[in-house]
Amino acid sequence: MTTTATYTEQLADFVCGCDLNDIPADVRQKTALLLLDALGVAVYNGDKPFVRMLGEVVNRTVKEGACTVIGSRHTCVAEGAALLNSTAIHGNDFDATHVPAIMHTSAVVIPTALAVAEECGSSGAELVAAMIAGFEVLIRMGLATQGAMHRVGFQSTALCAPIVLTLVAGRLYRMPRAQIVSAAGLAASIAAGLRAFSDDGTWGKRIITGWACRAALMAVALAREGYSGTRDVLEKKPFGFYQAFVQSGGYELPELTRGLGREWTTRDIDVKLYPCSHGHHAFVDTARRARRELGLLPEHIQSVHLHVSSEARKWWFEPRERKYELPDVYGSRFSMPYTTALALVFGDLKDEYLESREFLDDPRVKAVVARVSPKIDDTLSNANPNRLPGTLEIVTTDGRTSKFDGAGHVIGGHTLKHAVHEKFALNVSKLQPGHADKIIALATGIEQQPDLGPLMQLLRF
Repeated sequence: MTTTATYTEQLADFVCGCDLNDIPADVRQKTALLLLDALGVAVYNGDKPFVRMLGEVVNRTVKEGACTVIGSRHTCVAEGAALLNSTAIHGNDFDATHVPAIMHTSAVVIPTALAVAEECGSSGAELVAAMIAGFEVLIRMGLATQGAMHRVGFQSTALCAPIVLTLVAGRLYRMPRAQIVSAAGLAASIAAGLRAFSDDGTWGKRIITGWACRAALMAVALAREGYSGTRDVLEKKPFGFYQAFVQSGGYELPELTRGLGREWTTRDIDVKLYPCSHGHHAFVDTARRARRELGLLPEHIQSVHLHVSSEARKWWFEPRERKYELPDVYGSRFSMPYTTALALVFGDLKDEYLESREFLDDPRVKAVVARVSPKIDDTLSNANPNRLPGTLEIVTTDGRTSKFDGAGHVIGGHTLKHAVHEKFALNVSKLQPGHADKIIALATGIEQQPDLGPLMQLLRF
């Protein structure tokens, strides 16, 4: 009797069978740029406390191996390298994301694929195909819920990524289909992703993608030893993945396979221009433009009203005592009063502003923060909070009211290439120019590399 393939089996078949020659050239080129973008962020964050502290724990608990820890001469097994590199890519919220799916694609797929490919001696072409397959499945897992996981308190990347990453790793390890499916079933049971950090600035979010990578590779190791996992974990009732985490029933399982191999959602991944929550980007862009066009000084600002939905207000303005006061500086990246005020005061939004009390407690910033407030726009009630247009109204002390619209997304084409190269240069400014140029050449030309050795050696310093 023929058994109908489960969703996990269908996704595993796609990931393992995804042929580079069947992937459009622009998707492959964009993936190389996403790789370069992620490497730049990892280099920048490599010596930050949140990476250094994790590194000390990893050194004590994870075996040494052949896999590169970006920005370090220490190497370890794939599990540890993926954990550390993912945290470095995601920890200051500067990683590329697919906004409609609310998926931090680069921070999980790239470090896991890199670590396993390096361990296996995979070619650059094989790495690119595995990354794209991973992007495509991870995005669809998010599109199946349309943000429902976030609304009930879970971080969807942390929950979904372990399942997808087992498929990516399984492909690179050339595991049998049954083992890959078991690994995915196990990963669904050991995934974690509570958004308790969302309103207090604590550090759970910094490590959440890295832990997803580690969970996936642990599930893969167990499956290779013979551990069994649920083969229909995604659709299972009553205790399957989607029913458990989206109890409202607000999910569409057909989205998991819709257009796979025909419609390339990797094209829609956004590169972040600012190191903060993606939903703030349009407002930051607008605030910067308003500052330029009005010639604003902080003392000219009487009030700033941001046009948001009621859901967005809850995400980025509430509770007031944490979004306007910041118990921890990391919370500034998720406080719209602060990201907007910093852009209005300094004309930009840089990592150093968001990471330092010197900037956050600047009297000019504090004064503007107090004057920023949400204005509920009912026309935005059904919009994804991460895709609001960025409309703001500024009332100046001379009685004028000025209204501005904006948009803060970079998706493809020449603009993407320019943005990634410019961002990379800023992130790796501590490297010698020749060193950075070599990374650019190898990352953007990764598809032609017979193995990852030359690139990964450049990332050990």
